[in-house]
Amino acid sequence: MEKYKPDVSGFINIINSYSKKSLSLPEIENLLDSLEIFLYNFPKKFCEDVKSQIVEYSRIKKSVKFYKSPFTMQSKSVSSEPALVFGVKRLIKSLESRGGIVIFVLHDGAVLQECFDVINPKNLVKFSLRVSRKDLGYDKQESFRRYLQLFSIINNVVDKNPGLDWPEFFIKYSKILHLKEVHDQKFKKMNELVVKNIERKIPSIVFQLQIPITIVDTGLQGTFAIYLCWLFRHYKKANNIDFKLISCYPWLPNFFQQREYYKRIKKFPIIESSVVNTYSKSLPFFGRVIHKNKFKIERIKLSKILNGKK
Repeated sequence: MEKYKPDVSGFINIINSYSKKSLSLPEIENLLDSLEIFLYNFPKKFCEDVKSQIVEYSRIKKSVKFYKSPFTMQSKSVSSEPALVFGVKRLIKSLESRGGIVIFVLHDGAVLQECFDVINPKNLVKFSLRVSRKDLGYDKQESFRRYLQLFSIINNVVDKNPGLDWPEFFIKYSKILHLKEVHDQKFKKMNELVVKNIERKIPSIVFQLQIPITIVDTGLQGTFAIYLCWLFRHYKKANNIDFKLISCYPWLPNFFQQREYYKRIKKFPIIESSVVNTYSKSLPFFGRVIHKNKFKIERIKLSKILNGKK
């Protein structure tokens, strides 16, 4: 586990800095929910190591009486949480003023893409790209390590440069990835693999005309969304690039908070757990509750909420 410690140092620093603020009980619970979601399905030893480095983690957890993990409170379907669906709607409607191309990060973003189709916003053309830990082309342990590297770069830039806006952050983030690609041939091969997928899915005219591109991911840090922003800039010379999330970690800087549309982290797992990996290659699929005959029922329910007013 020692080899993972440098990967999360910036992450730990940001959380410890955030937790020193005068947080309300709802904010403390949101912090705990965010940590639970981040650590979910990671190796047990890694999770223990992370928690051990968070200042007074046990005291923080005890301060919320009868705390329940987000994974013990999931509803059966996305449509059972109208506030979450309205958050998705606000995100999608916010894209209209920018216009251009919207790219959904799959497979977790399947619900967002389906809601986009229901709303059918103006001045936008959608595409989707499969980018996840399982799609990096490595075994489970190596994929975990590669994901942590991308994740940690975001945190390290934020930790060392507080107060950055999105363009300033992206410049510093890009410099690190450029350098990493020069010195890490495996990283370069991974990039080229993803770029080939981009070239299969998105017409070259999009890049030639410099059409605005917005990457839409579920959250909570947009690790793959920001990575895709870099690939578009680095390999395809896209200049007008941005990202948006449904939710983000509360300890992240303002430019993240400005790009989120749903703050109740506890309900966030409903989005990602609604997709089953077995079926996600032939999207749209929502999994568990929503696939085959139930997919139609859920789409009708979502349509009713999305066509409502809020």
